[in-house]
Amino acid sequence: MPRVAVIALLVTTCAASRADDPAAAEIKTLQGEWRAVGVEFRGKTLTKDDAKAMRFEIKGRGLTFSNTQKPGRERKQTFTLDPSKTPKALDLTSLDGQEKDTTAACIYRLDGDKLTICMPYFAKDPSVRPKEFKADASGDLMLLTLERVKGK
Repeated sequence: MPRVAVIALLVTTCAASRADDPAAAEIKTLQGEWRAVGVEFRGKTLTKDDAKAMRFEIKGRGLTFSNTQKPGRERKQTFTLDPSKTPKALDLTSLDGQEKDTTAACIYRLDGDKLTICMPYFAKDPSVRPKEFKADASGDLMLLTLERVKGK
């Protein structure tokens, strides 16, 4: 087989496998800026004003968290996800801060422009994935509800 044909076959095969990859499709859907509209942890619920100050920007497989009330204190993470699991699985690895190099096993639900994430919150073992979308008073889980920021 001529070299050009082999290269064309490889490119077509790689493109097809990416198109069939549900994780890649989901990552593409998550791109952009999100703001918190609900935050629950340790038996508390943040006010809507405090919650909306929390911003999340997703670019590729990177996530940057910032708080508009505390500029200059951004946190960066990378993520992987598995949308084939029930509930869908999301692993966040911190690149800085006190959680640097720690991976938190989370779950997520994407419904249009609404993203819900349940994640370990300063848990002794952040590798234990939550089973349901619920924060409890024990403080081990945080429940985030995010909305896509339009017009960005």
